[in-house]
Amino acid sequence: MALKENKNIDLAIIYLNQIRIAYPYDIENWEKLLSMYLKKEDKKRAYELIIEMEKFPDKNIQNKSIYLKYSFLKNEYLSTLKIELKDELLNLQEKLIQLFRIDNDKLEQLYGDYLAFGLPHIAIKFAKQLYSNYYNQKDTVKAKKWLQEYYKQALATSDRASIAEYYNLAIKLFPENQSLKEKLAEYYLSFQDLDNAAQIYLDLLKNIDDNDKKIYVLKLVTIYQWQKKYETAATVLKEHEALFMKDNNDKKMLLKLYLSLGKLDYAKNFALKILGDGNNGR
Repeated sequence: MALKENKNIDLAIIYLNQIRIAYPYDIENWEKLLSMYLKKEDKKRAYELIIEMEKFPDKNIQNKSIYLKYSFLKNEYLSTLKIELKDELLNLQEKLIQLFRIDNDKLEQLYGDYLAFGLPHIAIKFAKQLYSNYYNQKDTVKAKKWLQEYYKQALATSDRASIAEYYNLAIKLFPENQSLKEKLAEYYLSFQDLDNAAQIYLDLLKNIDDNDKKIYVLKLVTIYQWQKKYETAATVLKEHEALFMKDNNDKKMLLKLYLSLGKLDYAKNFALKILGDGNNGR
């Protein structure tokens, strides 16, 4: 019985090969032939056919070959764990993202697959595409979910640039969330990216109440001191002197800061302002 079935498969392969040659642009003929090779468990010829499809001068057939190749390599890798197959799967990721750019179901499957392959630095790219899709579709719940997945893989791979990008994307998703901006600034500070941290604190200063501004002024001054930008630090303090006028300890602190920055004129003027404020109080 098995012999008869094999003969039938062999005849089907011969017939389908002839049909494929006669009608090479009919993708269904390629798919049927591939299914016969797989049914016969002729993996070598099945893979060779996929490579033929990949090189065939028709975009539809080439695109079809991408996922067929992926599925073949995935099954082979999961059954053999050969490192060279893992490398081939790694090399396919960009083509897969392009092919399924707007297919969320397929992207989710690929995200899970690449995690199973032990390739979180590749899985993160599918998570980012899913975030982008749901963000553009204004589906905030799913956008947030996939942004969190992106963050998880950024942490898993210790990818500094991706962690920073996570915060930037999260701020875009929740623009009113000031704590996200603070966390991003702190993250930049953690690896001495002082320019980006300073820019975030400057942006925060423009969009918060006076009651909360003093802490960001002091953070900015500290950054500028680290950068030896003493003039810039003094200018920031000068622009926000009013924040330090309510408390005697704050007044003393501002005077000391001016002196530490070498701004004796600023310190003198502020001292006179304090005295004048005291006289007005009398």
